[in-house]
Amino acid sequence: MFCCVKKTRTLELSSLCVCVLTVAAVTTGHGNGAAPKPFVGILNTTEHRVQLKCEVRGAAPKPRVAWQDSDGNILRAEKPQVSHRDGCYHITLLTTVTRTMTNHFLCVVTQVELSHVTEEEIHVPGAAPKPFAGILNVTEGGVLLKCEVPGASPKPKVEWQDSDGNLLPAEEPQVSHRGDLYYITLLTTVTRTNTNRFLCVATQEELSHVIHDEIHVPGPGPVTVVVPAGSYIILPCSLSTQESLGQKRFDWKKDDQREVFVYDAGLHFNNGLPGQDELFRGRVSHFADRLQFGNASITIRNTRVADSGDYTCAFPLHQRETCNITLLVGAAPKPFVGILNVTEGGVLLKCEVPGASPKPKVEWQDSDGNLLPAEEPQVSHRGDLYYITLLTTVTRTNTNRFLCVATQEELSHVIHDEFHVPEQLFESCLGVGVLIAAFVCGVFSVVVLIALSVCVLYITV
Repeated sequence: MFCCVKKTRTLELSSLCVCVLTVAAVTTGHGNGAAPKPFVGILNTTEHRVQLKCEVRGAAPKPRVAWQDSDGNILRAEKPQVSHRDGCYHITLLTTVTRTMTNHFLCVVTQVELSHVTEEEIHVPGAAPKPFAGILNVTEGGVLLKCEVPGASPKPKVEWQDSDGNLLPAEEPQVSHRGDLYYITLLTTVTRTNTNRFLCVATQEELSHVIHDEIHVPGPGPVTVVVPAGSYIILPCSLSTQESLGQKRFDWKKDDQREVFVYDAGLHFNNGLPGQDELFRGRVSHFADRLQFGNASITIRNTRVADSGDYTCAFPLHQRETCNITLLVGAAPKPFVGILNVTEGGVLLKCEVPGASPKPKVEWQDSDGNLLPAEEPQVSHRGDLYYITLLTTVTRTNTNRFLCVATQEELSHVIHDEFHVPEQLFESCLGVGVLIAAFVCGVFSVVVLIALSVCVLYITV
């Protein structure tokens, strides 16, 4: 029914116009340019966030477009991308979301003048975020490691592996279920290997999704831990004798003066014991269920750059035993990358490094590690942290894979995110599909699909 003249574009478009207008005559449902049901999809997925795209393909008068969560709350979104062709508005709205209890989001299109509202819903799969791996305890028998997968659906399989990929024995997983999401904790005890590196791996076969976190267990001597701001960190410390600390005292200090956490025979800073430094109030806790094993480890939540320093844990009744840890906060988190725009000149990619100190160097690279030209970085400074955005325009390569790399030489810290640009985005047929969609503004989305189908035929004939 839909004809493509391979060599004569003018004839091709003329034929298309006749065909599409014929369909429009019988499928137009709203008239006056009432917005069709929007098209929604997932544009990009990272460990913690998902970028959603909503497209309204032809409407008049200009509609208001908004993203909402399942409770009807308006979500923050980027500035709408609006074009006006043949009396009709075409609008694209991007938003970045994190997982919720339902993972359902709506794009809502409203035309007050026509008393017309239409919407489309999308469910974001609960792909497991990057696990958190940390040291829970150190004993003569080995090092107790803890892995947490904080919210995933469907239920992931969680395993500990050594650096060669060999499966490690572990305790029974601790599993809780909140809403649609599973929260899993897995403990294992490891001994020294040739690398002292271990991986916690979360696998969701239904989503073809595998993600891991790696931890390096330091050898004897001072321990240095490097973490991003806003993260969760365990400072490990235990008595070598493994005797119970339930009726004893231990005292964590920062830089030998600031009181971080004190436990004294059941009393501590979280149940009424006074004296905690204001910097740490409400952010530090211990492991009550591990006291019986001599474990004095603590956690610090929502880490800040000001937390950086030297930490010591002392036992007044065991003066020869202390734990010494250096904490460095501000390591750049994994960048967030996505597609910002598609033009005839290529695909515009955006990389965001959301909060790091010291200021990282941010670069775009191709899959071979070659540096790509980029625009001037956009840098903002909030408190002690740098927020950096870097844009680059890419063209087709043999892999279509590109990396955004953040480097902090002062911390010996390098982290990156990789992005694959779909081959279709480099195809020239995109302009033809848009042209046809604009020409038949106001009809059901089936006409847009017809236009896209014709475009595909034109390429593949």
